[in-house]
Amino acid sequence: MADRTPSSSSDASVVRFPDIDDAWFVEARQVVRVDAQRLAVYFPALARRCGRAALEPGRVQVDGIAFERAAWRRCDVAGHLLIEASGVEDAALIELFQHGDLEERTIVMRHHAAVPIRPSTIALLAEAQRSNTNAWFEALVCDNNVLARALDSGLLPADEGYKILLKGAFMDLALDRFFGIEAHASPELTRLVTGLATEREAAGRAVWVDTCRVVAWAPMTGSRERVLRGLDDARLPYRAAAIDGLASLIEREHDAALVGAAASALARETDAQLRARLEAVTKTPGPRD
Repeated sequence: MADRTPSSSSDASVVRFPDIDDAWFVEARQVVRVDAQRLAVYFPALARRCGRAALEPGRVQVDGIAFERAAWRRCDVAGHLLIEASGVEDAALIELFQHGDLEERTIVMRHHAAVPIRPSTIALLAEAQRSNTNAWFEALVCDNNVLARALDSGLLPADEGYKILLKGAFMDLALDRFFGIEAHASPELTRLVTGLATEREAAGRAVWVDTCRVVAWAPMTGSRERVLRGLDDARLPYRAAAIDGLASLIEREHDAALVGAAASALARETDAQLRARLEAVTKTPGPRD
């Protein structure tokens, strides 16, 4: 549903969505163009009037903004278009979030996935970090590159961004839902993720599935051993992450011993898809001269 084709309106937006052909929505859009304060009047009815049907799957990538369309619902699109039509300032947008119910707050959060980073993005990232409401957190930072773009902008300090990703790990959210975050790998991020894994292991709880992927991006003492242990984990998704981590380490270190570890894991692995991935890893070029 999202594309780069300008809609019939003059509303300024990087990402364009085709207009919603609904009399109630058309009227609402005309009204908020004139009076942005009326957003608070129309927002409570968005889910009921426009519906919660999800958009068709597909990755949208426009001018550095990336998100998955299937994460958006029709009411999210309607809310985004109303916000854009109103030209509302950051303070009013944050107030709209603060005074909204679950659905309204989710719509405001998701709106930020389709626009450049602005002060309201940073304020709402802090809200997402503090909140125990998963829907708001996922609407703002999952299935999009908001977190990576916020870090790129310099408006979000690295340590705050890492805390948000760590919360995602604590919630067992998949790493691939945080688009572009690998560009912000660092020893500090590795330390935080390793610390969470160690705490879970001490408590007898399952470690985040994507741990080995992250710690291999910027390895520290113990990262290599954690990845190698992961090759024999009972959970297939964790072994898959360990294989990806091993591939990252080999690409980084060009260590023949790591290639040998992949060959040994291949002899033990029973899953056909993971065997194919391990076989590819064993064919990684050897150490540099």
